[in-house]
Amino acid sequence: MSSSLCLSNDFEIRKKFSLSGSFKLEIQEFSLKLKLEEKLNLPLCKGKYFRFLVKLGNKSGIPLPKHEKLKLEAKLFTSVKPHREITHSMNGSEIFKGSKFAELVYDEKANTHIASFKLQISDVSSHFSGFNLAVHVHENEFLQNVGLMIKPLLVKDILVMSKERICQKLRLSK
Repeated sequence: MSSSLCLSNDFEIRKKFSLSGSFKLEIQEFSLKLKLEEKLNLPLCKGKYFRFLVKLGNKSGIPLPKHEKLKLEAKLFTSVKPHREITHSMNGSEIFKGSKFAELVYDEKANTHIASFKLQISDVSSHFSGFNLAVHVHENEFLQNVGLMIKPLLVKDILVMSKERICQKLRLSK
């Protein structure tokens, strides 16, 4: 039986439990991390599509091969602890419209791996006490063989408002 716990910095701690109740800590540093290409235009509007680009940041100097493609997934969580994944809106429909999956592929112009998301959130953030958007990499055989770990992208405290004019007012006041 094993469990993992991610910290806010660039380390991951894995606890390995044995039958006797003792455990061993392994600390591994993330060698790659996902980053936003540009900041999101917050607050977002309910029912309006928004786009964002995710790029792969490499601080370790270990290059990811250009032909390697990684599958990314975007998930929505509540912003208050305990963070719970949100899959449905208050009326029972899917919270995300659009594609919450994207492929991280090499871009010659940017000289890095990039993925593009186009999503729509179908409920306001006040119903869930705020949103956190997380983008993570699905398990990949190449990453496991090489021993690379990719830190997920986390965008905290996303506001989703119901009316476009309220969104525009808040954007201008910032």
